[in-house]
Amino acid sequence: MKTLNKFFHVKFEERRAANPRFSLRALAQRVEISPGHLSEIFNNKRPVSSANFNKLVAGLRLTEEDQQKAQSLYDSEKKRKKATHSIERVLSKSEFSEVSSVDFFLVLAAMDLHTEEWDVELISSETGVPSERTQTVMNKLLQLGLVEMNSPTTYVKTVRSLASESDIPNFDVQKLHKEALKRSTDIFPQVPTEKREMVYLTMAVNPKNLDRAKKELEKAWKKVYGKLTQGECTEIYTLGMQLLPAVPKETE
Repeated sequence: MKTLNKFFHVKFEERRAANPRFSLRALAQRVEISPGHLSEIFNNKRPVSSANFNKLVAGLRLTEEDQQKAQSLYDSEKKRKKATHSIERVLSKSEFSEVSSVDFFLVLAAMDLHTEEWDVELISSETGVPSERTQTVMNKLLQLGLVEMNSPTTYVKTVRSLASESDIPNFDVQKLHKEALKRSTDIFPQVPTEKREMVYLTMAVNPKNLDRAKKELEKAWKKVYGKLTQGECTEIYTLGMQLLPAVPKETE
């Protein structure tokens, strides 16, 4: 399936073939989009906004037929994105067990970045997950219906977010949490202070207030998640909250 980005890129190349002086920089100046931004659009690394759609249609001087094709692609991609972002998938216990690895959630998060169509190499470059492992992850996500093929080599995400059943086996939850904590520990020294926020408190608590505190933590992470995912997303972050006994005691 040809994306709108590819359609505009093809039309630009056709214009440049007819007039070698019609460079990317010349088009960027004509449509008032920076050359870097325009290059990312053509390479499917940025979505085409409504404003830039109109600029490119005019700047490339599309025929009436090509304008209709461009509009059709724009409308279909907008419709698909709206549909995708309205779906929440609840994973069963067996499904959660199959994806209880950080790599799966890294790949799905990457597919919420600045383009809707991904191939294995692009996902690997964004996540740091090796290509072979990324392909294994994509095969499993395809099997579970969490992504679908958009072309012989590219994928699109089919869900907005994931949730899980409340009775997920503790082993699978612990496995995922341990892996996530280890990854955070490994990455922590590489991240400058201005790019992270961490809070660590050890305190005496009243256990009777634990349930209420857990509910407040749930409200807090949902609020932070909402703020961080507004607008154009260009980086992958991990938001982790933990509340644990500093000195575990045997349960009676």
